[in-house]
Amino acid sequence: WMPFLIRRWYAFAIVAFVLSAPIYCMVLARLENRTPWSQAFVRTAVNFAMAGVTSLTFCLIAQGGLVQSILNTSYASIYVAYQRPPLEHFLDLWNNFGGLYLGLALVGQMFLFKTASQRTDALFINANIVLLFALFTRTQGFGAQHYLPLAFWIYLLICIGLGQILPLGPRAIPWAATGVALVATLTLITSFYRSDVGARLAGTVFPQTTYNNQIGDEKAYAHL
Repeated sequence: WMPFLIRRWYAFAIVAFVLSAPIYCMVLARLENRTPWSQAFVRTAVNFAMAGVTSLTFCLIAQGGLVQSILNTSYASIYVAYQRPPLEHFLDLWNNFGGLYLGLALVGQMFLFKTASQRTDALFINANIVLLFALFTRTQGFGAQHYLPLAFWIYLLICIGLGQILPLGPRAIPWAATGVALVATLTLITSFYRSDVGARLAGTVFPQTTYNNQIGDEKAYAHL
């Protein structure tokens, strides 16, 4: 409930999580603890029912009016000006994350061919990405700020991808952490600070630039 308290468009991420998490928990209970399916179903249903009732209670107490307004509002109609053709949603995803990070996330899909537990982890992450992306784009196109919950799940795939590429072991951890920090720093610089190299790589290798001032006519703005 807390993400929804902060921003209402986090509701898409919450719905995706609620739809996928119970199945994920049941499958893990079966794989890791050899719990019978019937018992796993009952335990999962009870746990998520308790969590759902608790979250819904707090939500209605603190945001009852907002919930009623959301249920009676067609946001797809209100935000039709922010909608895009289907292909542009995917192009915008590429522009905002860049080929480097999405490539690492793609390498993370190797978990699908590992153990049953790792395959379940990858499917759970992918399910949240697909559901969140599908639910949100039915209403409008993503803005830069809307990618935050999606970035959380993609980041998990990136970590998995790095784990497949980098050698494992205690000695490799400092080097891996240093490499990740350098890539993140370079991405930050090319995204937020103007440079010729950053401009050439933005939206392809690295995410598209996000300069502080994106106004076309700066002189007219300063005059105002």
